[in-house]
Amino acid sequence: MSSKDVINVYWGPAVGYNATVHTEWEMLYPEPTNLYLSLLENKNNDIEGKGRSKTFFSCPAVKNQFKNTFVFKNVVPSEYRFDFSKNPAEIEPLSKSYIDFNVRSGFGLNVGPSITFELSYGFFADQPLQAFFYQPIFHKSQYTQYGTIFPGNFDIGRWFRSYNVEVQMWNQSGFFKFEEDEPLFYVHFNTDKKIKLHRFKHNRALDKYMNHCVNSPSSMGENLPLVARYKKFMESRLNETILTEIKKNLVGEYNE
Repeated sequence: MSSKDVINVYWGPAVGYNATVHTEWEMLYPEPTNLYLSLLENKNNDIEGKGRSKTFFSCPAVKNQFKNTFVFKNVVPSEYRFDFSKNPAEIEPLSKSYIDFNVRSGFGLNVGPSITFELSYGFFADQPLQAFFYQPIFHKSQYTQYGTIFPGNFDIGRWFRSYNVEVQMWNQSGFFKFEEDEPLFYVHFNTDKKIKLHRFKHNRALDKYMNHCVNSPSSMGENLPLVARYKKFMESRLNETILTEIKKNLVGEYNE
């Protein structure tokens, strides 16, 4: 396969830095799995075959979609209780091990709070590439009975920001639970090219570049469209600067 038919996607824990303290959380971020390959493990071979009905595995549209979709899983089992009908609102972990969290000050929906868990992921590509983040719809993730993860998409070849695990709860009060090894979210890369994943270690320099993008509205304007931000990003050649730094901190490649 020609290198022109491959897009290199770099990913890693986007753990923030501050002036004094930094803790390593690498073990909270297991390697992703390919959605198509994981579904093949449960394929019903008795249905599909000569003279029999075809399943979605034979559909080019579905197959191509799944082949460039990757599954990111949870490691730490954790449980929480929350009650936002009270003043002040209450939220507390019930399990000994848990992922830290914070609550968005203004909720987008009045059905329940929006809770951001301290799991942040960084993605970057060596060419323009739209990445779509969404709920794990082909897995039975237990946390989805309590809330839904926020979807999103942006060009990871022309912008460098984190994707955070943020869950919109369905109720103002109740319980929330993450199971060990359950999928947290999917990432679909919108291309017909083969995706080659590389893991990198986030560092202070990359954290500064990421914050530069996240905080860009303060300097570029609150209502500046993403396309205009992409243009400024590329014109500054910040993409080359980030790629150079990432390649200095590579950990390994994804193995199918």
